[in-house]
Amino acid sequence: MARARNLAKYAGYLVYPVNYLVVAGGGGSGYNYAGGGGGGGFLNGFTSLNAGTTYSIIVGSGGAAGTSGSQGGVQGNYSSIYSLIPIIVIGGGGGMGAGTLLVGGSTGGSGGGASAQGTGFAGTLGQGYAGGNGGATNGGAGGGGGAGGLGTAGSAGTSGAG
Repeated sequence: MARARNLAKYAGYLVYPVNYLVVAGGGGSGYNYAGGGGGGGFLNGFTSLNAGTTYSIIVGSGGAAGTSGSQGGVQGNYSSIYSLIPIIVIGGGGGMGAGTLLVGGSTGGSGGGASAQGTGFAGTLGQGYAGGNGGATNGGAGGGGGAGGLGTAGSAGTSGAG
């Protein structure tokens, strides 16, 4: 009943206030002891929508993981709401490929993690955090960044959390 009263409060208005939460697709991990994919970017806030107007909403899918060799993961896809002001959220970065070749990986809403001896990738300001660095020796990969914090660094024989 309270919800019906709240909606009735706006009856006859041409503009409706709404709260939004938009999350993009996460990045894919690298292949074989590689960096973790970053979480999709995250934005929430308040906007107004006009009655009788159609709005385009895009929900981004996650990026593919590396599938062989030292291949890195693919960045996740963006999500958006096109309203009075477009709200666009960046997909998570892909994780770096395995080994010390330091190939693949990417920035994103939250950055992808690095493989051994690599540096994690940056996140997008206001949407996520950086991925973790790889460990000093082969086998320790960094975790991808997330909406709540940085990815952690890997160490020999272990991988960092995202």
